[in-house]
Amino acid sequence: MLYRFLTDIKKFGRADNMRSLSHYHERLLPLMRYLEEVYRDPAVGLADMARFAGLSPQHLNHLFRAATGMSPYQFLIHLRIQKAKEELVGPGDRTIKAIAVQVGFLDASHFVSTFRRLEQKTPEHYRRLHR
Repeated sequence: MLYRFLTDIKKFGRADNMRSLSHYHERLLPLMRYLEEVYRDPAVGLADMARFAGLSPQHLNHLFRAATGMSPYQFLIHLRIQKAKEELVGPGDRTIKAIAVQVGFLDASHFVSTFRRLEQKTPEHYRRLHR
């Protein structure tokens, strides 16, 4: 996901007098790495991300939307879903609830509804399709 983001930055950076997407990327890369480390913590929110980045929540939201087309929190949710997909197709037969908690969701029902909204299938269906 991060590699795809980096290649898109390179490909779609702006050449006009506005700041390039690569400039935004340079500013956001440490935060993205931080989120890779803390995505399991369900308490991580916009205020924590802004504090880490040394920006106001509003400015962070603006930069993130300009660079990725999504908010920082949406990025975190997508990251959690990506990690859940890796767990779903990995070895073992962990429960959906265990995977939900492992990737930072407080409860399985929120995880399942978010997964369904983003992937158009339930986690269990995804598991059956990709194992």
